[in-house]
Amino acid sequence: GPVVRWTVTREAVLLLLASGSDPNKRVVFQQSAVPEHVELTWILGCLTSTGALNRMTQWKAKSAKHEVPCLGLYNYPVLMAADILLYKATHVPVGDDQD
Repeated sequence: GPVVRWTVTREAVLLLLASGSDPNKRVVFQQSAVPEHVELTWILGCLTSTGALNRMTQWKAKSAKHEVPCLGLYNYPVLMAADILLYKATHVPVGDDQD
């Protein structure tokens, strides 16, 4: 419920601060409190083909192992695109699996 969600959010912020993140140089906010984020994710999801998502590295790896990947994994690239576009990111970290 709301109490658990607040506790987890608070602990995450405290962990960031304890790890040395400078609150004067970083913006920390609760993404789920921004309705535009989920709205843009929905719009992009309606425009993204399943063929494009089927080519996603993580999806192919899970499917090859005969694991049952969840919808969250399938939709994750759409969520990442919303992150980049909504917040006008200038730098996007890329993992080794994205060569």
